Amino acid sequence: MSATAEKDLETMLGDPKRALLAMSVPLAVSYAVVQINSFADASWCSGLGVEASSAVATICPIYWILNGFGAGIGVGASAVISGRLGRGDRKEAESAA
Repeated sequence: MSATAEKDLETMLGDPKRALLAMSVPLAVSYAVVQINSFADASWCSGLGVEASSAVATICPIYWILNGFGAGIGVGASAVISGRLGRGDRKEAESAA
């Protein structure tokens, strides 16, 4: 296993507060970037007319639905990996990852 993977594993298995922070900060940053991008799209498209603004307003919820599916898959994968690590089966956890 690489040094980065070892460090990440140590972070996740160490202090739970630090692990939650390590996982939540990148997610929060990505959501902020997406919201800023959606706001910029809506602002720019508002000058193009009602149809363009409607298109942006329609696609944003669809994007968030797809994002929710991705987050669900990520949570499921995390649960599988953490369960295998909890059983002490590191080889299977690496395989699942």
